[in-house]
Amino acid sequence: MGVHGPIELRIDVTGRASGLGGTLEQAVTVHLPDEREINDPPVVMFGFPGGGVARGYWCLETEDSTDWSQARYHAERGCVFVSVDHLGVGESTTGDPEDFTMEVVTSGNVAVVRTVLDRLIKGVLVEGFPALADPVTIGMGQSMGGFFIIQMQGQQAVFDGVAVLGYSSIHTVVPAPPGEDQTPLPGVARNSSPETLGIWADRLAAMGGRDALMKRMTHLSFFDKNDSDCLRMDFVTPPFSTTFPGAAKYATSRGVVAEEAARIECPVFLGFGERDTSQHPKGEPTGYLRSNDIVLAVIPGMAHGQNFNSKRRELWTRIHPWAMWVAAQVRP
Repeated sequence: MGVHGPIELRIDVTGRASGLGGTLEQAVTVHLPDEREINDPPVVMFGFPGGGVARGYWCLETEDSTDWSQARYHAERGCVFVSVDHLGVGESTTGDPEDFTMEVVTSGNVAVVRTVLDRLIKGVLVEGFPALADPVTIGMGQSMGGFFIIQMQGQQAVFDGVAVLGYSSIHTVVPAPPGEDQTPLPGVARNSSPETLGIWADRLAAMGGRDALMKRMTHLSFFDKNDSDCLRMDFVTPPFSTTFPGAAKYATSRGVVAEEAARIECPVFLGFGERDTSQHPKGEPTGYLRSNDIVLAVIPGMAHGQNFNSKRRELWTRIHPWAMWVAAQVRP
């Protein structure tokens, strides 16, 4: 099974990111299948990363190993996989985090998807790769990426199917280690006033501030000490981001994207680890009122940092046949 990639590209979204001025570009990494093994119908997957990570989360490759790469896993099975840095993240255009609102990030991501698809259909995304006729599209978002995927699909129905991984449309919660106060971190509602943001900061400080937050995030992200082994590897595409869009502060507010989730009509795959951001995973499908096909997978022994986990392939082997099923329904 041959794969072309990682191929690094920059997509110009200037003028298409909800009115934000200046030159705007988003970094993407593309993995292409061998031309002889392209799915019929062709399937294009887009991966959007969570907070603190960049597009490299989907393609964790070193010069010596591709075993951690979800992008390569799907490309080896005939899919095109496009890993995307949100605006304000990684190697995409960054700046004042508050400039990168929910509307800006969502519209930028939609512009990337449409531009990449247009180039794939015309056969001009990567020289020598054949044009794809009427591809099926799968949007995949992990954690904060799930937050934005729900907005993209709920507002503009960009994809034929969406995989929301490690994000709750009901209430995304960062759990504390056992024996500690499990009170959810304070959420920030949409369109919060400066006074409300000040109250949020005060509440976080009362719960222990940044140290308590980082302790929770470590507990959330890594199921055991073996999960962090890959963090010491030298990756081809950087998997981490030191910058966040300002919109990230809303992601843990109860019901912040409930309206958009309830509007999604396409098939939905919900993937969680045993330790993740949903307090009640079996209740998660109730957030997607209009979708007639919802798959829920909870992987034992997996934490929120799903692709850093030793059970990562168990999740991938659930996602891939689901995506093929979606393709068969869309292009029977």
